[in-house]
Amino acid sequence: SRGLGDVYKRQDITDLKRHEIELVQLSNNLKSAQEIAHLGSFEFIAADQTTKWSEEEYRIYGLDPLEASPDFEDLLKKHVYPEDVELLRNELITTFAKRKTYEMEHRIIRPDGNIRWVYNKAHPNFDEQGNYLGYIGATLDITERKLLQESLETLNAQLELKVKERTALLESSNKELEAFSYSVSHDLRAPLRHINGY
Repeated sequence: SRGLGDVYKRQDITDLKRHEIELVQLSNNLKSAQEIAHLGSFEFIAADQTTKWSEEEYRIYGLDPLEASPDFEDLLKKHVYPEDVELLRNELITTFAKRKTYEMEHRIIRPDGNIRWVYNKAHPNFDEQGNYLGYIGATLDITERKLLQESLETLNAQLELKVKERTALLESSNKELEAFSYSVSHDLRAPLRHINGY
């Protein structure tokens, strides 16, 4: 008869548990880093044409992480700014067909109507045998940068307008000064001729 020691062999799983804890910590650190940077990540799985989103990706789009990520058409229809839809669709279809890196800035619309700017970049994903699996990418919320850029462009335009106005005013003042000096020199010629005549 076999003893309990033979049936239930002991196995030291200390290293396994330590690695498990490290993985959980790394996962939590990644989530925190994404939240701090407003940088979401996504994976497009070619086999079933689905996507997996990180929690921050959901936050960027203003969606609930407990719901499934939207499919491509739903994303375009409900969550991309209407003027950017065709450009985004064409860029994605062309890039994905060629298995090239995708990179683009575009606007999104959150469910509350808030419009945000995002920067997307994704690389094709292949297995060890070179089989195409889909894409892995990231989405960065660049709204603050875009608003700052628009403010700078507005300020530059206002500054250029002021420079043009001041230049026109200066040119006008110069013309008046030239006219005045011509008038003064003309008005002084006759008395100077008289004085010269004496």
